Amino acid sequence: MTAEIPTLTKRKLQAQVVGPIYAEMVDQITEQRAAAILDAAICKAAIAEGKYFSRGGGNDISNLQVLYATCNRGKSNHGDRDFHQL
Repeated sequence: MTAEIPTLTKRKLQAQVVGPIYAEMVDQITEQRAAAILDAAICKAAIAEGKYFSRGGGNDISNLQVLYATCNRGKSNHGDRDFHQL
């Protein structure tokens, strides 16, 4: 049986990988396009992980808080990608 990695630890590890990728994207395309691509990817990943949690995986309130913050970070009106509307 494998122990589940805590959500905060997962996010720190993901940031260590995504940070350099984002920086390279900014160098090769505009910062606006890089941010839009990263935003879409993070939201899709958060939704997929949310579906996993809704099926009984890792039922911890801190997971929901991290997913919500990740998906809606930087959105003043939460737009049409807010997970409540999906």
